[in-house]
Amino acid sequence: MEVDISKSKVKYGDVFEIKTEKGFGYFQCIKVIEENKGEIVRVFSGVYSNPEEVDFESLVKEKESYFVHFFTIFSLKAKMVRKVGNYRVPKGIEAPKYYRTPEIIKGEFICWYIVDRDTLKRRRVDVLTSEEKKLSPWGYFNHKLLEERIASGWTLDDMDKNIEKRKKNFSEGKVVEKSEVVMNKEYIEFRETEEGSEVVFQIDDDDILELGEKINEIDELAYMNGYNWEALINFYLQKEHPDLLDGLSTDPEAGMYAAYYSNENAKKLYEVIKSFVENEEKVLNFVKSNHADILWD
Repeated sequence: MEVDISKSKVKYGDVFEIKTEKGFGYFQCIKVIEENKGEIVRVFSGVYSNPEEVDFESLVKEKESYFVHFFTIFSLKAKMVRKVGNYRVPKGIEAPKYYRTPEIIKGEFICWYIVDRDTLKRRRVDVLTSEEKKLSPWGYFNHKLLEERIASGWTLDDMDKNIEKRKKNFSEGKVVEKSEVVMNKEYIEFRETEEGSEVVFQIDDDDILELGEKINEIDELAYMNGYNWEALINFYLQKEHPDLLDGLSTDPEAGMYAAYYSNENAKKLYEVIKSFVENEEKVLNFVKSNHADILWD
């Protein structure tokens, strides 16, 4: 039976199960932000082959791998996660106030930003301290990304290793991946790659910049860099095209939004974004109606 989202509630302490290619992973809600704004969850390491053998009372007492923002209710409705119960959150475990996010422009790592969850203010950091390296990533994980991260055993150390690899590749002038442009409309491209397909949305196009300025007039937090276009597009997909969240991984930068799929959804996303941003009235009306619920960067 399909979950009725109007009657379903995600509560503090709820533990959820997510199926991965390597087994079952688990996470616990530690803060419901606001209605329709998702939750902050603590993600546990490890995958399990048999859910019936998991001791959840012991699991929730373990140290989490990291915290992340996640739209649990949407995944619950789509039956992509399963609630296994409500368990006491250990004393001292609270939703973090600060997170970190890298600034990457045209493939080059520029710096880190420390983000205040409450005020959304950002503080630039060129080199992270040992304490700052313990901060979790800023932004929402979609279902596919969380599934992949749990299956691979991803940790905060991997976040740092990926940045170091990116810095090394950029300094050596290496191209990370070859791709073939299949569809191109100046500011947006659909590409087929060796590992799947991708959509690259360049936001430095004059018309897109002008649209971004109008969005910013509606909400001063909506400074339309690649990260805020990600926030807007992903929220639009959750409302209007939730099927396109299946298999979606994103990698925004200051001047672009990139989306990756291992299935056929990239071509559909290309058409959805193109249709959306070329209808200025639709975009602005959507932002006016939803800007308070969008987690701007």
